[in-house]
Amino acid sequence: MNILQRCEEIRAELLLQLPSKFHSDLRAIQFEVSKTMTVCAGKAWPRKKLVRISGTIFRDSRNAHRSEAQLDDTIRHEVAHVIVGPGHGHDWVWQDCARACGARPEKCHNMAVTRRVIKRRQMAECERCNAVFPVTDRKARRIRSSFIGLLVHTACGGSVRARDMTDEERVAQIKRELQR
Repeated sequence: MNILQRCEEIRAELLLQLPSKFHSDLRAIQFEVSKTMTVCAGKAWPRKKLVRISGTIFRDSRNAHRSEAQLDDTIRHEVAHVIVGPGHGHDWVWQDCARACGARPEKCHNMAVTRRVIKRRQMAECERCNAVFPVTDRKARRIRSSFIGLLVHTACGGSVRARDMTDEERVAQIKRELQR
């Protein structure tokens, strides 16, 4: 199944199906296939008139039994986002447009995905309540490079500082990951 070819076929169908006031938006849409999108089936950028479809999800053998119908629904779903423009999300305006495009007016797919494992080797600690929680290396670098008090623990309002994980915390993290 060629994803970009299917996008163009659906665009042609919608040009025949939808009122002419939507044709300029439909013609302006650029379609892309992403190799890096592993959780979202599709994503739309209405201002850029861009629709990106996950090649990873639709080429996954676990989704073979439903991928063609789901692909069509995803393309129509994302096209509806471009047509209604920014600021609508999944509101009633978008839902009406999604129905007109032939998509289910829902915001989630039910296909198998491969989630990335985020390695958290750093810890953050609240200076006020002493709560400790794991953070990514990137987040730890941001905490370390910021001014004191710039990053705030949302639960208590205290300042957050980064530190390395202890051996015990690392073992506990590995055990949690193995249980998933």
